[in-house]
Amino acid sequence: MKRGSYKWWLLAFLCAAYFLEQASRQVYSAPLPQIKLDFLQYGVTDTQFGLVGTVFMVVFGLAIVGSGLASDLFGRKRVLVLGVILYSLGALGSGFAHGIGCLLVFYGVVNAVGQCCIAPPCYSLMSQHHDVTTRSTAMSIFQGSLYVGIILSSLTAGYIAELGSGGWRWAFWAVGGLGLLAALWMAVGMRNDPQPEGTEEKATVREAFRALATKPTAILIAVAFGMFIYVSTGVRIWMTSYLNRTF
Repeated sequence: MKRGSYKWWLLAFLCAAYFLEQASRQVYSAPLPQIKLDFLQYGVTDTQFGLVGTVFMVVFGLAIVGSGLASDLFGRKRVLVLGVILYSLGALGSGFAHGIGCLLVFYGVVNAVGQCCIAPPCYSLMSQHHDVTTRSTAMSIFQGSLYVGIILSSLTAGYIAELGSGGWRWAFWAVGGLGLLAALWMAVGMRNDPQPEGTEEKATVREAFRALATKPTAILIAVAFGMFIYVSTGVRIWMTSYLNRTF
């Protein structure tokens, strides 16, 4: 595969990983009203369903820094493929849940750890293979796969969930199965590109955190982004239940 064409094939691999990452995230909230109906016999409350989302975001937020470090240490392709496998297994396991504990483990922990392994190696690989002439286009296409994943997975998961009792499980299994196929496709088709050699000495983790902590702009952006994630997660998880109850 020629270098000029590989960078677009690489973008296809990365978009598939990002698309399915968002699908595995949204597949919980879209059919949540149907999941709650199936779990009524176990006495699961709204607070416990919300706890699943809380555990997911806590694990994701804590683990994403480690995924960036792992990408630098063990290779970006390895971390990316492992991430796709993990969130796919998390989705598959969630489909077999018969209580809140299983959802906490598979969706809240396994799925979150897998999802945090996607963005850091993706942005690094795109930055390496796309120069200033194509980087913005590649970034916009990559970011677009996120929103397409949210929209299509929500629509599809909601439709499947309404096909009958337990239909929501097939939504999880479909996302998990597609994710494992995508991981195999990426493992075969992607190159294991090393990090580009730099002329400057690499900063340590401590120096990187110190640099961020001493920049007021970086702190304000982090706070603003945290608020954005807080609101968007709450809306995504509970919007379907609100619409179901209200209308």
